[in-house]
Parts: sequence; C-alpha cells; structure tokens
Amino acid sequence: MAYPWFKFFGGDYLHDEKLLGMDGHVRSCWLTLLCYAATSENQGTVRYLTEDHLMIQAGVPMGGEEWARTKGVLARFVERDMITVEDGVIKISNWDKRQASHSTSAERMSRLRHKRDTNVTLEEEVEEEVDKEKKNADAPPNWEKKIRNKDPEYQALVQDLRSCDFLTAKAIHDIVLNKFLPHWLERSEGARQARWQKEKAFDYRKRIRTWIENDHKYAKDFKCREGLWHRKGETCHCTKEELPPRREISPEAKALGLAKRVTHSGHEDRQTGE
Repeated sequence: MAYPWFKFFGGDYLHDEKLLGMDGHVRSCWLTLLCYAATSENQGTVRYLTEDHLMIQAGVPMGGEEWARTKGVLARFVERDMITVEDGVIKISNWDKRQASHSTSAERMSRLRHKRDTNVTLEEEVEEEVDKEKKNADAPPNWEKKIRNKDPEYQALVQDLRSCDFLTAKAIHDIVLNKFLPHWLERSEGARQARWQKEKAFDYRKRIRTWIENDHKYAKDFKCREGLWHRKGETCHCTKEELPPRREISPEAKALGLAKRVTHSGHEDRQTGE
C-alpha cells in the first residue's frame, strides 16, 4: 500500500534551535510523529496516538534509561510550540503552511494543468449555459403556441370577447396575429429577452382582453351624431332612434271628420228602420 509523502526540510532538522537540544530518541519521536501526520486522513493531525506508542514506534527501548529520559516527549514538543494537543488530538504547528510552500516544479506544473483544465471546463459550461439560454429565448412561448394552434383556452377567450363587441371571431384572431403577437414578441437587436419576458407578470389572456378593448376605444373610422368615434361596421347605440313628430289636426279637419261620422251614423239608422 502506497502512503503519501511529505516535505522534509533537512536544514531545519540540522540547524533549528528547537531540535538542537534534543537527544537522538527525542528526534526519532519527532520524525515518527511527522510520518503519522503525513499518513493521517486529515494531514497534519494525529488521533488516537499515545506517548508510549509513539516511543515504541520510534525505537526507544522500553524499561531502560533511554525510556525514562524520553518520557514526556509530547510535553516538550508543546513547550517549543512544535505541536498542540487538545482532547487527545495532536496537531503539527504550521503543517499546511510548510507543506504548501517550496513546491517542486512537478507540483507547480500539476497545479497549472489543473487550473487550465478548470478554466476550460468553466468556459465550456458558460458557453453551454449561454447557448441554452439563447435556445430557450428563440423557442416560442407556450402562450404563442396556444394562440397559433387555437387552443380551447384561447378559443373560449375569443368567444367571450365576441359577445362583448361587434367583432367576429375571425376579426379578433386577425388582430391578435397581426398586431398583438408582433408587439409582444419583438426583441431589440442584441437583446436576449423579448418584450413580454421583461414584464414581471404576463397573462396573455388579460393582455389580449386589454388589447381588444383599447383597439375598440381608440379606433376612429367614423363619427356618430353624438360626435363619438366608432369602428367600421359597428352599430352606434349612443342615442335612441327618435319617432317621427305627430301631425296636428286642424279645427276644420276635426269638424269635417265629425260631420262624416254623424252622416254615416244616420244612414245606418235609416237602413235599420226600413
């Protein structure tokens, strides 16, 4: 089984004041502790290692004078700020800093390749995301498909508008196709979003209803007698149709009509008497 290697600075080992005053067994314990830290799952940290086990692994003879002199080796390392011990966990001081510095050319090239590959991967992901957004932007929205395919939901809206206006279903559909759709699907040059996508909320049914109402409101095809504008083909209901004025009967005509009625009545009486 291959274990990871770690950087060992020979100059520090030979000339560091912290190590110069230690005998060979203590130095052996230090090297052994570094090896444990390098092979640990969390490098630089050693768990579940007792001082006796460290001394045995470092080759200190048990029960002899060397054992007695080496006893307390972890406390010496703590005094010299070489390690910290907390809850039985030994942590080598400045491990990450020392292992990260003075990298070899192979390590530098490895980091460079990784960075380059990462950048390429990020660029590819960005390009894919942009292409995806562009494809989604170019795809027709669902509400446009409903209009063009005359979905039942859209047809129900047209029939409802037809009942409130003089327009036919075909006329309403033509207005939606030729005016409503081009307006809301318009996209300025270089823009990723169409006009409808810039709205916070877009309910195509409400928008069509408002469009037809405004088209009716602002149409100016002809003026009625009240001076109001209407669209071509619309019946004006602004004023009620007036009845023709009643013709007055002159006194002479009234007298003549009464005489005729009297004469006609007497003639009928004579006929009855015979």
